[in-house]
Amino acid sequence: MFDSFMTASRSIRRAALPLALACSSSNLIAQTPMSLPDIVVTAPRFSELAAPLPFGVSVLTAEQIRASGAATVNEALMRLLGIVGRQDFFGGGEYGLDLRGFGSAADVNQVVIVDGVRVSEPDLGGTRLAGIPIESVERIEVLRGSGAVLYGEGATGGVIVITTKAGAARERRHAASLYAGAGSQGLRDVRASGSAAGGAFAIDAAAQRRTSDNHRQNFRSERDAVSVAGEWAGESLRLGARLARDDLAAGLPGALTAAQYAADPGQSTTPADHAGIRTSRASVHAAADWGAWQFAADAGTREKQLRSTNSGFAFDYDTDASNASLRARHEAKVGSATNMVVFGTDHARWERDVLGAYGSTASQSTHGWYAKDDLTLAGGTRLTAGLRTERMAKDASNAAAGLADRLTAWELGASTPLASAVTVYGRAGRSFRLANVDEFSFTAPGLALRPQTSRDLELGARWSYGDGKADVRAWRSALANEIGFDPNAAGPFGTLGANVNFD
Repeated sequence: MFDSFMTASRSIRRAALPLALACSSSNLIAQTPMSLPDIVVTAPRFSELAAPLPFGVSVLTAEQIRASGAATVNEALMRLLGIVGRQDFFGGGEYGLDLRGFGSAADVNQVVIVDGVRVSEPDLGGTRLAGIPIESVERIEVLRGSGAVLYGEGATGGVIVITTKAGAARERRHAASLYAGAGSQGLRDVRASGSAAGGAFAIDAAAQRRTSDNHRQNFRSERDAVSVAGEWAGESLRLGARLARDDLAAGLPGALTAAQYAADPGQSTTPADHAGIRTSRASVHAAADWGAWQFAADAGTREKQLRSTNSGFAFDYDTDASNASLRARHEAKVGSATNMVVFGTDHARWERDVLGAYGSTASQSTHGWYAKDDLTLAGGTRLTAGLRTERMAKDASNAAAGLADRLTAWELGASTPLASAVTVYGRAGRSFRLANVDEFSFTAPGLALRPQTSRDLELGARWSYGDGKADVRAWRSALANEIGFDPNAAGPFGTLGANVNFD
């Protein structure tokens, strides 16, 4: 739970082995669901028992989220798992989450998945999670540490996997709920959800409206979100589709100097600035069983529009993205052992148009292939090995040149039960990312950013006792060519500040 807190600086992240120990009573409460012996996770891209996995994973259920009073996915992760979050400039309950101490670059060093579809934005605009109606969420899983083999570029810090009620393979029943709440600073929150089932068909819907004046002048935000999904489930085949949309309107109060903050921390220096963000998502999924084989496929599209006024100047852009993945798993006996192999491929396309007289266009495409094998011996010891290769191409009209490369990720891991309630594990691997379009288009003249790679090592143990669990992890990410912003570097317009590869 203390991973992010104890890795706030780049030097610690490179050289130290910070300890993550859930030992206080409040932490044990947050971690209790992971101690259940039959808990199942989907972070490995197919459903698996969590106990023998050779890496740390945290799980939040809909019941826990509801009991916590969290109104957004961000709040649930910060309250229940202690993940560091920084409020963004647009209000509306949106936070930039940081799994392992990457600071302002956290969003591009972790991956977010919703119902099997990657929704992480490949620029510096941030990934929106507050727009997911909290009533639609069935489960949230956090894979701590590298998920590069299964999820590809940018998964060095970890992976957040959100499964909605529509994406969960569970039996539906007729149900409905309505929630209304109010708080200080003009907070108003109304949520509604419902589900219906008949035969093999089921439908789920959720909506939420949240308004708040927030803690500064000209920082009022209004957010509306709605999602609807349908699913058909047969004996060995499951098909589903989901539509979701959220709208945010917010004032932008502007930055304050130290003197202005001391005089009035709630004032606005830009009382006329405002922004609006509209996001829409559509996805389909399918899963089938055929003997010892399991197959799954996901595909989705995502659109985002930003309209804003900053100190009298407009900054507007549109993004359009699509993702598709196909994977298969085979499980078989090998003597007294059990072998499970997973194959998969992921493909993604992303485009952004910055509007106006000084507009630009940017694009990205990725194609990845991976394989992972897990061998479980008769005594419960599990050995795992995985490999991924990914081809990426990125371009921006306001950059001197684009980037293109093929990079690989790998991992080796093992876990073994020392007793019925104690499991120890270890994992080593390599993760990677290329600079995104906002990074390689803002560098020192003539400088080309090199790929960032990380050698990742993790050792851990989990102990279940009664209704609680203790989890200890020591880890190290040895980064090479880390990509980040250096305020003292020579900038592209003769000023200071540019993106660089840190030494």
